[in-house]
Parts: sequence; C-alpha cells; structure tokens
Amino acid sequence: MQFATSQDVLGCDKVTGIERAAELGFDGVELVVPDGIHRVDEESGMVLDLDGIDVYEDDLWTPEGRERVQEAAERHEIALPSVCPSYLNCRPGLKSSDEAERAAVAADVEGLIEAAADLGSTAILVPFFYDAEIEDEADRERVVDAVRDLAPVAEDAGVTLALETSLPPETDRAMLDAIDSPAVGVYYDIGNSTWFGYDPAREFDLIGESVASMHVKDSVDSSGDAMLGAGEVDFEGFAVALDGLGYEGWLVLETVHRGDPVADAAANLEFLREAVGRR
Repeated sequence: MQFATSQDVLGCDKVTGIERAAELGFDGVELVVPDGIHRVDEESGMVLDLDGIDVYEDDLWTPEGRERVQEAAERHEIALPSVCPSYLNCRPGLKSSDEAERAAVAADVEGLIEAAADLGSTAILVPFFYDAEIEDEADRERVVDAVRDLAPVAEDAGVTLALETSLPPETDRAMLDAIDSPAVGVYYDIGNSTWFGYDPAREFDLIGESVASMHVKDSVDSSGDAMLGAGEVDFEGFAVALDGLGYEGWLVLETVHRGDPVADAAANLEFLREAVGRR
C-alpha cells in the first residue's frame, strides 16, 4: 500500500503541500480544486472558494500551473496519484435535470482528465455530495448517462473516473455495471462508510474490484471530524477487510486538524501505518 494526503489536510497550496508531504514521509499528494463554502457568486455565476477566488484560477487548469506542480513533485519524489475537484459539490452537476448544467460540468471533467494525464495522476475523484448528492432514480440515470459519455475520454487518457457517493454499495455496483467501462470505478472512504452505517466487508464484496483509491478519516459528530482512532471507525476491521480484498493501492488521508495541520497529519499517518500493519 502507498500513503498519500489530500492537499487540503496540510492547509496550503499545491507546491507547499508537496514539500510538506515529502518532509512527513508521505508517498503522494492528492491535488484538490477546493469547494470552499459550497456557494456560487450570483453576480459572476462562478463557483467561489473560501477567499472568493474563481476556482478556475487553480494551477490544475493551465499547462504552466501543472508544470509548477509537476516540477515540485519530481524534485521531492512525491507521486500525484489523484485529483479531487471538490468544488463540483457546489452544484447539481452531472445529476442536474438542466442539460446545459450537465454539459458544463462534463466539460470541466474533460479538462480535469487532461490535467490528470499531464501530471501522471491515474484517478479523478468525481464527488456527489451536498448540492450534487444523488437522491433518486432520475438522478442516477442522468449520472450514468453523463459518466458513460465521459468514460472513453478517460480511458484514452489512462485515467479512472472514481465516483464517490453516499449510496449503498448495491446501488454503486448497479451504476458501475450500467456504465460498463474499465475507466470508471469508485473512490472508497472508510470514514463516510462508517458514518452511513455500511459494512466494509460487504462493500468490498460488491465494489472491491472497482476501487480506484481510498480516503481515510474518522468521525464522531460528523463524517471526518476526528483524528484517526478517536472516532467510530473500526480500523482493526478495516485492516482485515483490506487484507481480504488484497488491496495494494493508495490510502489517502482526508483528516481534520486541531490547529497544527502538519503535526496532526504526521500523527494520523503514523496511526494509519500501524493500523494497517505497514510501517
């Protein structure tokens, strides 16, 4: 297994995050286009992050920005396994009943596929939470249709579209079967799984072969609000389920911090390595 951290965990820009991750002993960094406060500026119509900056100014969108990030990754010998456009949670996106909205988000995903391929990232997390949460059969059908259309682009680029939803594993499995592409999988999250009351062993039976990457976090009062080991996640059971699956991919921290993101990331990494028996 390889251990990465979300850029957000370290609370900094991409280049600084790569530097910090290398110092802490991570193998990789998941790059993030932030979602900020889940809102759109009504005047400009643009999705805003916490500082009110257009998310399309992120380094991932330009060759020059990607070059800066890639140079840092090569200099510090850090992999960039995945890209997380969490800002997509700010809008209905691929589930939308508005055809123009779906087309706009599909165009964004195509741009992210190009970015991921340039950076050597093999997975794009496609999130379906907040405004993008899949709520009914009509939503599921629209998502399936949209992702099925994007799948050949991802396959040609050597990138997996990893869907992360709040749905039970049976529904995720049905969606994957309907899309029917080797370039589409799931992004598994043990913190979310625990929060939603799912059983990892059952999930892995149904979707394990399709897991492209995994987030790791812990929960007390909300999903992801605790240091690893301080919440409800059964990490011993998780380790057993990983062994049963034979998983050797990425485990990516998506954890909170208590004021010092670097120190807390280091503590969470140590806990995770010990929990899964990899020191």
